[in-house]
Amino acid sequence: MCNCQDTLIPQIGVVTDICTETADVKTFRVEKIGGGKLFEHLPGQCAILSVPGKGEAIFSITSSPTNEKYMEFSIKRCGSITNFLHFDIEPGQQIAVRGPYGNHFPVEDKLKGKDLLFIAGGIGLAPLRSVINYMLDKRDDYGSIDVVYGARSKEDFVRYDELTNVWPVQKDTRVHLTIDRAQE
Repeated sequence: MCNCQDTLIPQIGVVTDICTETADVKTFRVEKIGGGKLFEHLPGQCAILSVPGKGEAIFSITSSPTNEKYMEFSIKRCGSITNFLHFDIEPGQQIAVRGPYGNHFPVEDKLKGKDLLFIAGGIGLAPLRSVINYMLDKRDDYGSIDVVYGARSKEDFVRYDELTNVWPVQKDTRVHLTIDRAQE
């Protein structure tokens, strides 16, 4: 884990992939130059993404700390920085990242052995995705896992494939999806 001084120094990352999740959410995969994730983090922490000449903003790290290859950020378009990220950043471009920041989920002590219920709506899944995937990677350390996730419509679910094809097939893991408007 980085010490406090390291969190103030921007790391230069390369955007290696951009996945369009919904009409206004994209997931950005970032690696350090030469490969690997930029720094160690704990489930639920966040980082500051900086775009020189444009500004910076703080976003949840949505990838699990167990992933050593890259970091991911699922970002909803809602302002000048997020508009720039959505429309002007392409794979191969560099971006500055500082972190980790914020509190984390107590996965190593208070949550071990417990049955867990996660509830999220819309982009609120972003900080939970990190902890859920961490727990699935260390599945024997936790009890049952239930995820209740709501969105306006099916098209507004973030990481739909993961929600329907990855998480539900894990041991003692259930995913309950709900939408505001009735549709197939």
